[in-house]
Amino acid sequence: MKHLAFFTAATLAALTAFDGTASAQVLTAARCANAFTVNNDIAQRRYAWSLWCRGNATAMGRNPEHYLSQMSMDDYAATSPTTPTVERPYIRAQLFPTYLDFVTFSYWDIPGTHLSTNPNPTVPPTNTALCTVLPTSAVNAGLCVAGCYVEDTALQFADGPIGIKAASQANRADIVTLSPDSTLDSIALSTNKVDRYVTDLEAQVQTIHTIRTASGGQLRVTSEHPLLDSEGIIRQAQMLKAGDKLVRANGKHDPIVSIQTSKEFTKVWNVQPVTTDYTSNLLVAGGFVNGSLRYQNEFLDTINSLILRRTLGEQVEQLTH
Repeated sequence: MKHLAFFTAATLAALTAFDGTASAQVLTAARCANAFTVNNDIAQRRYAWSLWCRGNATAMGRNPEHYLSQMSMDDYAATSPTTPTVERPYIRAQLFPTYLDFVTFSYWDIPGTHLSTNPNPTVPPTNTALCTVLPTSAVNAGLCVAGCYVEDTALQFADGPIGIKAASQANRADIVTLSPDSTLDSIALSTNKVDRYVTDLEAQVQTIHTIRTASGGQLRVTSEHPLLDSEGIIRQAQMLKAGDKLVRANGKHDPIVSIQTSKEFTKVWNVQPVTTDYTSNLLVAGGFVNGSLRYQNEFLDTINSLILRRTLGEQVEQLTH
């Protein structure tokens, strides 16, 4: 018997962070739908605001956890699951807090006018009056991160590859993803359904990584975009290097020969299937296996974690050591 993916303890903890498992799952699935309007500079300013307001909350008669929960702080400071002694500063510039208002049951964003204007985005504001904008009924629902494709990246659909922007404009729903029973030894594809497409509201300066492989393949994605490597590990584009191997749709491993980084003024795009398991949220972009939008939102804790296993026995071994 072969099996593909499992929820890590960190992911399960996130799902049960609030009272009521069902509502927590809804929260986790939707809380980062707005992530694509946030660039790295704003993300750092939002985290600086929340951390500073948390530290001053008690003096203001507010609950510190509402500004930034201990779980969010732990996630921000987390170490890599694959190299536990190495912290993850590379991801922190993209992390920002998101909030849920339990009165309106809607998500709340920190107004830009309440963020620091210091040239260094990690420097917090200095006026506690800027903290009072948070509704007393709002709580920190976790952290979000963004990352996605340039508009002409071809995703695999039932009748062939289509650029993600064109697919969105055509309202294509028949996206191809990995089948739930896929393994590294036996990757199988099936037609899934699109839940949503997302893009920036406006063009902005993006850091784009152009990845070229030995087969002649090319993929252009943002720094935080999740890609599957030959070991079955989901890794962010910015952590890859020449010599690392990506996985093609046919299961073959394709070594990276070069990665070029550039700044481009553009919009970027991503897509989310209706399914919520790890495996069927692996899709095909530019011929390579990529993580969907969920890997940048509710699956954030799985970045740099083993996703594809060759056998059930390997999973058991990993869990018991």
